[in-house]
Amino acid sequence: MTRDELKDTLTNAVRMLGITMCDIGLVCLMMAFLNFFFARIMRPFKLQVKEIRMRTALKATGVIAHDEDSNDEQVA
Repeated sequence: MTRDELKDTLTNAVRMLGITMCDIGLVCLMMAFLNFFFARIMRPFKLQVKEIRMRTALKATGVIAHDEDSNDEQVA
């Protein structure tokens, strides 16, 4: 392999590495962007699950009475 061929090969390798790093950065940016919207969509459901778990914990400790009609276990 001559000096020029080696130089061309290394130049191409560094160029491909740069393109790959840009692609990885774009994917990470896209994932962060989608995670922001996913978190906003899931916020009401997380609050609902938190409320159900708190109610279930209070029932287990006897702070509030256990009602037979509740279907909390099916939701959580």
